[in-house]
Amino acid sequence: MLRALNSLQFAFCGRAGDGSLTTGSTLAGIAKTLGVCPHIQRSVESNIKTEPTEILLRVANESIYSPSDFLDVVVVFDQSAVEDEEREGRTLPIERMRPGGILICDSSKRFEYPNNKHEIELRVAKRIIESLNLQVLGIPMAETVTARFGRDAYISRNSVSIGVIAELFGLPDETCRVQFEKEHGSRKEALEWNLGAYQFGREYVREKGWKPEKQKFPASAGVRPEDQLVLGGDAIGAGAIMGGCRFYAGYPITPASEVLEYMVKNMPTDGVVAALQRKSRTPEEKAVWEQLKVSYGAAIQEMSEVRAINVLLGAAGVGVRAMTATSGPGFALMQEGYSAAGISETPFVIVLSQRGGPGTGLPTRTGQEDLLFAVFGGHGEFPRIIISPRNAEEAFEFATKAFNLAEKYQCPVVLLTEQAVAQGLFWSKPFDPTSVVIDRGKLITPNVLDALRVMEIPFERYRITEDGISPRSVPGMRFGEHLNSTNEHDEIGKANESIRNRIAMTHKRMKKLEAVRRDEHLPHSIELRDSKLEIGFITFGFPTNATLEALEVLRAYGMRCSLLQVRTLWPFPKDRVGHFIEDHEKIYVVEQNVTGQLARLIRMETSPLGVKTPEAKLRGIRRYDGRPITAEDIVRGVAEGGMP
Repeated sequence: MLRALNSLQFAFCGRAGDGSLTTGSTLAGIAKTLGVCPHIQRSVESNIKTEPTEILLRVANESIYSPSDFLDVVVVFDQSAVEDEEREGRTLPIERMRPGGILICDSSKRFEYPNNKHEIELRVAKRIIESLNLQVLGIPMAETVTARFGRDAYISRNSVSIGVIAELFGLPDETCRVQFEKEHGSRKEALEWNLGAYQFGREYVREKGWKPEKQKFPASAGVRPEDQLVLGGDAIGAGAIMGGCRFYAGYPITPASEVLEYMVKNMPTDGVVAALQRKSRTPEEKAVWEQLKVSYGAAIQEMSEVRAINVLLGAAGVGVRAMTATSGPGFALMQEGYSAAGISETPFVIVLSQRGGPGTGLPTRTGQEDLLFAVFGGHGEFPRIIISPRNAEEAFEFATKAFNLAEKYQCPVVLLTEQAVAQGLFWSKPFDPTSVVIDRGKLITPNVLDALRVMEIPFERYRITEDGISPRSVPGMRFGEHLNSTNEHDEIGKANESIRNRIAMTHKRMKKLEAVRRDEHLPHSIELRDSKLEIGFITFGFPTNATLEALEVLRAYGMRCSLLQVRTLWPFPKDRVGHFIEDHEKIYVVEQNVTGQLARLIRMETSPLGVKTPEAKLRGIRRYDGRPITAEDIVRGVAEGGMP
């Protein structure tokens, strides 16, 4: 079994609506305060029928951004963790526990909604418990909390488990209490219930004399008090606002709804700014806030993805930095608007948060099945830029850069992410709003328009230039009037279907991609090389995190490994990838889809360069069951030789 870090992984297992996610977040906050690095992933069913829910919290003494295959401590809030009651063929949390793991159970005889009729009967798991030699700790959580505070306090029974964990691992009482006050301090009754439940958990462990048989809580990873725990989707929203986004339109869809919710709550309007607020701010940061207070924006929940993409065209067309966020099904509905932005050279940003497909597929699970859809989507051929972050820190950075890229090259930019990033909880340093630079590209100035008028030179919105990028005006600019349609057009925007014009305009638009490749502000690929090159990994997005962890394990076993994280997927960095492939004896492409979409893109783009990628050299390590890929998956994939 792989154990690359000094880490513990907890699973809080219950039912949708019973507070399991809150419990995981509480312990994550306690860990952060102690300097330990936490990371959370959700494993929830795609319905609202109170189906089984698992919240995975991993804590470590080093920076981590991905879960493990194995569980050290499982907190059982109802039967779903130890029995497949629905007979769906689920891999149960108890089946993924390490030998000697700790099983913490609510031993109450009766549960309330939504856990009622799912009371815990461990006898069905007797064989697993014995074979794994699990340490089973039963505590009457619900029974005690409801007896002390009434049935309304039932949901706070989860805090008993925090008390149990805190006492088992010696977590400071004051740290735990402060975390509860942060979360429930505004609601006096809720704070009383949760602190009472927490205190009962600690006392119960002391009375029983329980101690962990194997596990130790990790030491500090150097996480600072000013550091933050942030959802990937929130980081995208924060980056968008700092990057100048002042119009958002979207339709709720998992796993992109976090972006919609963030934008609705935080879009600067009426002088109120909530984005990235923190108590201690530098003078430079305060200046940013003051500037934001006089800016105004709009965030709209539209009636469909079709309406969202079309109002985006309008907003961006009048000069506002505009964005939407969606997932695969919604992106499918946006294809006409995506293509319209291509020919009209309208700059906007689409956040494409991938999930398992096809169809409705796995709405609450992760995947990377829309890479080629983003690269080749939209009818016709037009330039687009595709960038993909691996964690919250990159999500913020890429969101700020996306608007500069869109306006500089006058094309749609797709920020390609996935459920594991968008809904994952990550540790990061505070985002720095003062580092954000706004570049509006060739947005023409009134003085230039006045000069053109004096010289009786018409403004050519689609002028053919050396780099393919034309001057851009927006409505309201005197003498900047022009035609804007989705027909093929000439330099002033008038429809023109002549052969010469068609070829000239096609070349003009596509020429932009060469300029994009050379842009120093593009999120370029990151390479982590070994001095002696044996095995190379190529990744994008969330799997990069697990691959980085696997890399250290393989090196510890004496293997010489390197990694290339492709952060801009289009235009594809074919030269960089080609050289990386040629420098290694074997390449593993790590991704979360069944067809090897990144590997196919690599072959397509590097073959014209003469790069040889036979199946024996270019292998795949893929996971496509909707769960985040882990370091164990990658080490196992290398041992098995990968997939063709």
